[in-house]
Amino acid sequence: MQHLEDTILDYDEYKISPILAVGMIIVVSAAAIFVLYLFYGNMFIGFVGIPLSFFAPKYSRPYFIKKRKDRLLSQFKEMLYALSGSMQAGKSIEMAFISIYKDMELLYPEPKTEIMRELRCIASNLNAGIPLDEILVDFAARNHNEDISSFVDIYITTKQMGGNLVQVMRNTSETISDKVAVHNEIEVAISSAKFEHRTLMFVPVGVILMIRAVSPGYLDSLYGSAGGIVLSTVALILIGVAWVVGNKMTDIKI
Repeated sequence: MQHLEDTILDYDEYKISPILAVGMIIVVSAAAIFVLYLFYGNMFIGFVGIPLSFFAPKYSRPYFIKKRKDRLLSQFKEMLYALSGSMQAGKSIEMAFISIYKDMELLYPEPKTEIMRELRCIASNLNAGIPLDEILVDFAARNHNEDISSFVDIYITTKQMGGNLVQVMRNTSETISDKVAVHNEIEVAISSAKFEHRTLMFVPVGVILMIRAVSPGYLDSLYGSAGGIVLSTVALILIGVAWVVGNKMTDIKI
C-alpha cells in the first residue's frame, strides 16, 4: 500500500516533537524539584526528581494518541456525510472520495488535519490503481477504532451483496454522532468530579506552603528526622496512587 509522506501510518503510534518533549521535561523537572523540596526540605533531594522528568514524554503519549483518535472519529463522521451526499448526486464511491476533498476543506482548512491527510492518501492510492476495498481495509487496520473498522466491514459486505451504500454511510455517521454525543454528556456529568480530584491532589502542597509561610520552623522536626522522611515518602506515594486511581475512575469508555 502506498502512502503519502505526511500520512499517519499507525494511530497507535505518536512521535512527540523535540520542542514539546523538551518543554515537558523542563516543566516536570521544575515541578518535581518544587514538590520534593517542599516535602523533604532538602534541595539535593529535590534535584533527584529531575531524571524522572525524562519519562514524561513517554507516559504522556497515550494522552496524545487518544486525543488524535477522538479527532479522527469526529472528522470521519463528517466525511461520511459528505460521501453520502456526493454519491446521491450520482458519483461512484471512488469518485466521491476524490471529489469531497474540496468540501472537507471548508470544515478542516488545515492540511495536516487527520482526515485531510487520509483523503489525500486515498486519492493517491486510487490514482495508482489500488482498489478502494484494500485502501479502506488498510485505513481500518491503522486507526484501531472499532467504529471505523465496523464501517469498513459493513461497506465491503454491502458492496459484495449489492446493498445501499449511501444508507450504510448515513447510518454509520448517525451511530458515531450518537456515540460522540453520549461521550460528551458523560464528560460534562463527571467534569466536576475531575476538577475536584485534580484540586485535591494539590491540597497537600498548598497546606505545606501555608504552614511554611505562617510558621517557617514548624516542619523542622519533620525534615530533620528519619521518621519524617518516611512519612513524606508515604504521603507522596499515596498522592501518586490517588492520582492514578482517580484518573482511571473518571476515564469512562463507551
